[in-house]
Amino acid sequence: MRKIFVQNSTLYLAGKNGAKKIFEKLDAQNKKYSIHHYKNKTDLQQHVSRLSAAVKEDTVVFIHDSSITLEKNFFAAYRLIHAAGGAVFNEEGRLLMIFRRGKWDLPKGKLDRGETIKKAAVREIEEETGVSQLKIVAPVKFLFDSQPCTFHTYELSGKKILKATHWFKMSTVDRHKLVPQAAEGIEKVEWCSKRKVQEYLKNSFHSIEEVVEIAMR
Repeated sequence: MRKIFVQNSTLYLAGKNGAKKIFEKLDAQNKKYSIHHYKNKTDLQQHVSRLSAAVKEDTVVFIHDSSITLEKNFFAAYRLIHAAGGAVFNEEGRLLMIFRRGKWDLPKGKLDRGETIKKAAVREIEEETGVSQLKIVAPVKFLFDSQPCTFHTYELSGKKILKATHWFKMSTVDRHKLVPQAAEGIEKVEWCSKRKVQEYLKNSFHSIEEVVEIAMR
């Protein structure tokens, strides 16, 4: 079972057994969604293309007898890139957020060759924000245990990319001045109160909303 963020929309890939959990969750949220039964790779990618071009938010559940087969056929169309990042809280319980390319976000980035996920998460946060003395509290665990990270699609130089971002809840006692990494397009870095977090999430990504919601529990 996978949850994929495609632009403003959400795509679920599930076997028949796992689909029931998805329906229960979406119904509890009073969320509208459409159901499609997998036919072939072409049909699946056509639906993904429509989601990529959609202006309005949409939720689609794709079902196949075998979730493994469905995921395999979906992943085959993309170049998979692994990234890591964190929801970092200071001693006052404020959340570290960055403003990049017109959106509020959490610090994260791609893994270097040979680098572990945890080391990459710490390095990216230090580089993008100037915050140090980071301590990993725990991995961010999502509703679907089979998915230890968020997935989102995008295109780069005409190539289809699927980025898997691994998230960690972290803490720090660092009180030094925040330094946005301008080379990565980061304009602002802030320690945000709960009120500010909710305000900034209105101009963020669905994947970030989900990470923050879980990390702040």
